[in-house]
Amino acid sequence: MAKLFAMNSLFYPGMNFNEQTHKKHNLKFFPAKAWGHVERYWEEEGMRIRDGDFSSRLRYEQDFFYARGFFPLRNSFGSSRYCFALGNILNKFAASDVFLVSLPELKDAALRKRFVHELLGKEGDYPEIPPEFVLEGRDIGEEKPDFTRPEFDGLRSSFRYDLQEFEKLITREGVATDYLDFDALWKNLR
Repeated sequence: MAKLFAMNSLFYPGMNFNEQTHKKHNLKFFPAKAWGHVERYWEEEGMRIRDGDFSSRLRYEQDFFYARGFFPLRNSFGSSRYCFALGNILNKFAASDVFLVSLPELKDAALRKRFVHELLGKEGDYPEIPPEFVLEGRDIGEEKPDFTRPEFDGLRSSFRYDLQEFEKLITREGVATDYLDFDALWKNLR
């Protein structure tokens, strides 16, 4: 089950996770008539995650995306594509209203105070941000893939291209990056 939680980015320290609650939350995005179909699909995706290994899951998600133009409902890729998500946000909000934040940057109390002041216009001291989601040190029932291997060249290239386009979009639209750690974003792509 740990692999299933990890693949769905739901394994936060101290979080009480309930698979049924997560499924019900996702069902709200679909018409009630489709819920039976979506529930079956949800279970099939869960079995693919539990029974497969990481490499086969990535291949499945890439193929799914290339065939349909979007990722499967329970995916590990979707939140790794920054340019498309930021483009959608900028279609609805002014660039001056968008804050790009790397959570580890807000561990610094002075930076956190400045961020809250810019965001809400309030002065004060604010508590530390809870730890971000990481898989380091967590047992998910399989060996961690070596992302430097040639089989991941296409994946790295795809992420690299997305990040380059993301940076161009930020520059073109004038989105502030005071709280964004570009080195961390590029860490495994150079």
